Amino acid sequence: MAETTPNRPRSKTRILWLALSILLILALIFPIVQTIAYLTSQEANAALSPQEHLEAGLQYIESEEYNLALFELNQAIDGDPDYLDAYFERGKLYQMAGEAGIANAHFTIIIRRNPNHAQAYYYRALTYLALGDLLEQANQAEDATIQFDMLIEPGPLLNIGSTPAQAAVLPIEEINLDVDEDTLASLTEGDEQSYTDLYNENEIVNPYQRALEDLSQAIEHQAGYTEAQFTRAYLLFSAGSFSQAIDDLNPVIVATPDDITAYALRGQAYYQLERYAAALEDLNYLVDQGEVSLDVYFYRGSCYFVLEKYELALQDWTAALALEPDNATILANRAITYQQMTAFEDALVDYLAILELVPDATSIHKNVGDIYFQLENYPAAVDAYSQAIALDPLQTNALFNRGIVYSLVSANLGTTKLPGVHTGSHEP
Repeated sequence: MAETTPNRPRSKTRILWLALSILLILALIFPIVQTIAYLTSQEANAALSPQEHLEAGLQYIESEEYNLALFELNQAIDGDPDYLDAYFERGKLYQMAGEAGIANAHFTIIIRRNPNHAQAYYYRALTYLALGDLLEQANQAEDATIQFDMLIEPGPLLNIGSTPAQAAVLPIEEINLDVDEDTLASLTEGDEQSYTDLYNENEIVNPYQRALEDLSQAIEHQAGYTEAQFTRAYLLFSAGSFSQAIDDLNPVIVATPDDITAYALRGQAYYQLERYAAALEDLNYLVDQGEVSLDVYFYRGSCYFVLEKYELALQDWTAALALEPDNATILANRAITYQQMTAFEDALVDYLAILELVPDATSIHKNVGDIYFQLENYPAAVDAYSQAIALDPLQTNALFNRGIVYSLVSANLGTTKLPGVHTGSHEP
């Protein structure tokens, strides 16, 4: 009897066909499963309450899935057009995306429906600040400030943290929210103003004035609203109302004693009021907390200088220059401090360094002349004064001081001449 062997190639073919059949079935079934899952999720999503949509939106914001958050917030508002909490969160989301006008409209609608909503006033104030910054960036600062007599362009804060407007618009590149017309239409449905009218109004009116009014409303409707108080202090400081700014900052510091930004702003306000001892207390606190920035050294050094504590001022100018060696303003302050200490050679080194950076600095040429005069280097003094006068023929101090040098030369040096200088009565 002949021995038979298994037909192995045929067995492999069967296995291959079986595998292909399974893959084909899966390929047909998978889209059906996807569709069923999608429909199921849509049905489940439709069954969610507005509050559940809001909670889902907040979770997506926390996980930085912003477009999904926007979808959930839209669903919450569609489910309940009077759901102000959803409007509020959607307004904040648009604000984060840099859409200050749209965010402003959200908060405006909330305030119209609930005039006691303190947070809506606060966040709307931040959108006004952002709109004001946009106007300034477009070289329209006059439009942003002209209608408010007190208010000037926001002055320089100590470089600690961010300004309220900067904090309101976070630089999150991932946020790119689409603004559809249905959203805008529903936003102002039933109101006297359309969204377009509201947005155009926001671009025309004085945003800083509006911000100040809204911040006052927020503080009135919520006791201890430190964020609103700090932001109002920032605006008041920018308007030159330093005492009022301090009045707002004091309770902020009591409530949040670790807020170094509030100390920084209050210290600068005290400085502007020439209350240097009080300014030093705040500035020293910042240094104790490790906040050793150029601005802190600048203002503390200025306080020490005015109080004639020149050694301490010199230490701060030197520390500031260690952070930014080519800062002409700090170099000038240190040079002036050296002058007060009669360290004329050191002052000259700083003044000459400034002229390397800013060759046309008229006042520095004049100061160089003063230093050379103190060092009795009269030819160099005349040359420095002459350069100052060449840059500004009306530089009266340089003209006067150069005249003194001429007089000294005529009286004490006889016929000896300085380069380019006539010792007689004639001007060069």
